[in-house]
Amino acid sequence: GPLALILAIEQVTTQIQVRDDIVVIEPQDPAVGRTRLGLSLRKVLARNGGARVTLDAGPTIDIWSPDGSESRSSAGAAARLGLVTNAGPVTLENALGFGVSKGPLDASDLPEGYEGSTMRTITITIGARIGL
Repeated sequence: GPLALILAIEQVTTQIQVRDDIVVIEPQDPAVGRTRLGLSLRKVLARNGGARVTLDAGPTIDIWSPDGSESRSSAGAAARLGLVTNAGPVTLENALGFGVSKGPLDASDLPEGYEGSTMRTITITIGARIGL
């Protein structure tokens, strides 16, 4: 079937930890906001009646906004496997996604002896759309 272009905007507030096998470092103020902008292509993998299994994949940009600091951005990629079901005037969408990107910390932000790692995210989407 045809491909669809999807623009996604995600917002989350989270806490950042620096840790190894022995030590965990957590800031006193855990408020770090992340906005993820994603542009992906959607392919319908299978259809059965009013249900479709879809796969979305594409690049992302994460914009990190720590309280009291300048925003930082990093590039990444994400993919989602979804189940889209038509239920009368409502379309239900459930999906499980996986993303990778560089985290918000630079090497200069980390204590001596620590190094940054790739950030991995798992997303669960539960949504309903009502046609107007």
